Amino acid sequence: MAFMYKIIALFFVVTLFDCSYCLSQVFHRAPGQTAVDFVRNNVPPGLAFTNDTLPYADVMEQQVIETQVWGQERCIIGFYIRPYHLPNNMEELELDLIGYLYRPIGNYSYERILIDTFENEGGCAELLSVFFVNADKDTTREVGVLVKWPVRHYQINGDIYETRIYDDISSLQHPVRLKYMENVSKKVSGGFDGDNEETHRVSRFKTAREVKAALKQMGY
Repeated sequence: MAFMYKIIALFFVVTLFDCSYCLSQVFHRAPGQTAVDFVRNNVPPGLAFTNDTLPYADVMEQQVIETQVWGQERCIIGFYIRPYHLPNNMEELELDLIGYLYRPIGNYSYERILIDTFENEGGCAELLSVFFVNADKDTTREVGVLVKWPVRHYQINGDIYETRIYDDISSLQHPVRLKYMENVSKKVSGGFDGDNEETHRVSRFKTAREVKAALKQMGY
């Protein structure tokens, strides 16, 4: 009888997991549809895919990546813009940059996982590169995102460079968002590059190649 109770309990747990997973949103890709068109056709509520009226449109379309990662083929990484107005300034449009991973869960079916939100910092974050690199002690590569923000103030003219690295996930994991690896990310974030009053500063990490080289020197 105890064995039967265990079987029933196990069936209940598995059924509950399956139902909760089935209730999550599924995104369908038409046969032959390009990754760019798939990302464009699945814009989350309140966001927008780049077009000619938004900054960095060409770069963002080029950074829609379809790749084999973490043991799965046809994964797609894409970015969107979130336009909004500050309460005290309804004339100027603010823009946040938001990245997502679309991961296959079946034939032409995907789940959507948030990578991160790159908030407006005096301007919209400009996407420079999406890349894969080993940033911990296991052999599976992590995903890196390199962005910059413009800084244009009195006696200050330059850009702030930031690298954010996110941990890998297994095929059994279905997180809402990827895990940000803060410690290692800060080690390879470039910071300010440009002129600050009478000082000129040069960032060490303005390209994915520079970030990868630094991580390799750190022993990753």
